[in-house]
Amino acid sequence: AVAGLLAWQRRLPLIVGSPGLGKTNHLYRMAALLSGARPDWELLCVDLACLLAGVLWDGEREKLLNAALEEAAARTNVVLALDRLELAVMTVPLTPWLLAGALDRRARLTATCLPAYVEKLAQGPLARRLDPIEVTELAPQDAAAALGQLRETLAAHHGVAIDAPVVEAAVARSLTLAGPLPDKAVALMDAAAARAALLKQPAVTLCDVYLAASRMREG
Repeated sequence: AVAGLLAWQRRLPLIVGSPGLGKTNHLYRMAALLSGARPDWELLCVDLACLLAGVLWDGEREKLLNAALEEAAARTNVVLALDRLELAVMTVPLTPWLLAGALDRRARLTATCLPAYVEKLAQGPLARRLDPIEVTELAPQDAAAALGQLRETLAAHHGVAIDAPVVEAAVARSLTLAGPLPDKAVALMDAAAARAALLKQPAVTLCDVYLAASRMREG
């Protein structure tokens, strides 16, 4: 995806996957890689659910999307990341043409999208410019690594310590829960940390993990 953004010929790296697989987290990872490769570049993430919320008319939605694309085309040091691109596909019929036009004007774009909408994007002028990147469910060891990276963030949010063995236990216990990894492991750890904070414990325990899991839906 990052290589596609660095290419001279503009393409649209499209991060494709079902909900809960970490598509948005991939955007954040891309931002980190870009900052290393091009320190003067900036990645701006636009949640299309927020951008298009409450807009009743097709023409207004089209204007909002096109304004964001025009700004990206005008700023040479900006990468515009469109989160939940399927919302534009559903509500703005000209989305493939607007995206292709922005790429022609040298805009740097990337996006996330659900699998069911990729075929609609791959029609017309965007077909040769689309670079789909499929995100699959993480293996347990990779989910543990992803949760490990979030450990300090969750610990700081809840004001409790989260040790590495608790992270491993959360991933192992989450395997039978509904949903994909890493989303269900993150949700379980979040719930366990919230329980520990509520009880004014200094750290999350295995008991917190298992009791939190008992309140979540099994797969």
